Amino acid sequence: MVWRQAPPYQPDEIYDALKQGDKLVRLGGLRVLRIDGEVYVNGEKIDSPHRPALEALASHIVLNESLFGDALEDPPFLAMLAALVNSGYWFFED
Repeated sequence: MVWRQAPPYQPDEIYDALKQGDKLVRLGGLRVLRIDGEVYVNGEKIDSPHRPALEALASHIVLNESLFGDALEDPPFLAMLAALVNSGYWFFED
C-alpha cells in the first residue's frame, strides 16, 4: 500500500462522498475514548450536540452515512468531521 496525502477535504466533499456510499475508516492506533459521556479523539474533546454521531465515531472503525444520521445535515458537525479527516484521523476507504 502506498501512502498518499489527499488534498484537504471541504465539508461538502465529505457530505457528498458519504451520501454516495463511501466509507470513512479510522486510522489504526488512533485513540478515541468515551469518558463520562464525552468523546475524545487523540486527547482532544469533540463537542457536538449530535450524540449518536459522536458515539459512532467512538464505537466503529468503519463509518458510513447511516451511522451519522441527521448530523450530516449540520454544517458545524460537517466542519468538525472534515477537520478530523484532514488531520489524518479518518480516511476514505479505497
